[in-house]
Amino acid sequence: MKGKQKIAQIFSIALALMVMIPTAVVAQMPLPVTVRGAVTYANGTFVPDGWVVTMENLDEVQTGEPWTTTTELVTPNWNYILVGTATNASTFRINVSDPAGTYTASETFTAGPMEMKTVNITVSELLPTPSPTPSPTPTLTPSPTPSPTPTPTPTPPPMPPWGLIIIGVIIALIIVGVVAYYYTKKRRA
Repeated sequence: MKGKQKIAQIFSIALALMVMIPTAVVAQMPLPVTVRGAVTYANGTFVPDGWVVTMENLDEVQTGEPWTTTTELVTPNWNYILVGTATNASTFRINVSDPAGTYTASETFTAGPMEMKTVNITVSELLPTPSPTPSPTPTLTPSPTPSPTPTPTPTPPPMPPWGLIIIGVIIALIIVGVVAYYYTKKRRA
């Protein structure tokens, strides 16, 4: 009976490792973050369909950023839904603007992978920029030569943790070998 208990213990350890290793691998993969909400004027009424809503992950560089949609009545309570991605808990920013550029708003929030958030956004009208008054005598000053803008270096997408996967496979093979050894040793005795 003692040998069967030992084999059962080894199998339970092997099973626990096989469950833990895929969990560690999934923890490093970008997973969806779903955001829904209402874009409204200050008086609470929905903005018309067709306003641009964008979302970006401020803490991580993710494929497909910024994620974009337009407003349209999704449910009686929401007029936009966006799905982004995150590997860890991250800060996101949502920007909204109307097609004419008269109204705008921005909201930030924190969310983790597989999280669903409701973010309601109230837009406000942009104040017109006053035009500068011309000076009576124009002064000519040489304009400085613009410095070249640096080209942003693209960040590669995150790689799966191959080291953890290989270590997990090696550990699983060792456990199977130990079980096979004890099983054949017990049968010979």
